[in-house]
Amino acid sequence: MSVDAVLDRAVALGLDIRLAQDGEHIDVPGTLPRDIEEAILANRSEVLFHLADQERSEVLTRLEALRKKINEGDEPAEDRPGLRDVAFDPLLDRLWVLERVIAGYEQSGLASWYREGWVMIHSSLLSETVVVVRDEVALRNLPGGARVFPMYRFEEMEALKDCDEPAIRRAHAYKRAFHGSVRAG
Repeated sequence: MSVDAVLDRAVALGLDIRLAQDGEHIDVPGTLPRDIEEAILANRSEVLFHLADQERSEVLTRLEALRKKINEGDEPAEDRPGLRDVAFDPLLDRLWVLERVIAGYEQSGLASWYREGWVMIHSSLLSETVVVVRDEVALRNLPGGARVFPMYRFEEMEALKDCDEPAIRRAHAYKRAFHGSVRAG
């Protein structure tokens, strides 16, 4: 079950799954159905990213609404005591936490994997850049510039994970020469 499907099912069941204040844990109200709990545990990192990304959008929307409220007032904002302190500071503090969480995913390349279903990696073993796609949807949505690099589906990477370095280099050479795919066995 995809992370989006898991989170959508949780919402449909009325469960409010949120990112904890520290940005590193998940707050879950009550007891989760077993399949949702297992899916969250199996995909913890991706769930954390999606929750942070979603909440970041919500916080930015709220901040923009507050900005408009301040700008639309008749009296100057400085004449409205406490408006900034009450409204902006907690949102800015939360935004800082969310940005820190998301930045970690951006730096590692996982953000594009979680958002788009693909990641570009420079392989020192192969001495070139390759693109790994999660599924057919990600492959269809892959930007043209990324298509110039050798492409591996996630299943192909799984098939190569227990191979030694010479076997990986041979498989890559065959894949490039014959525009084929890698299979286990």
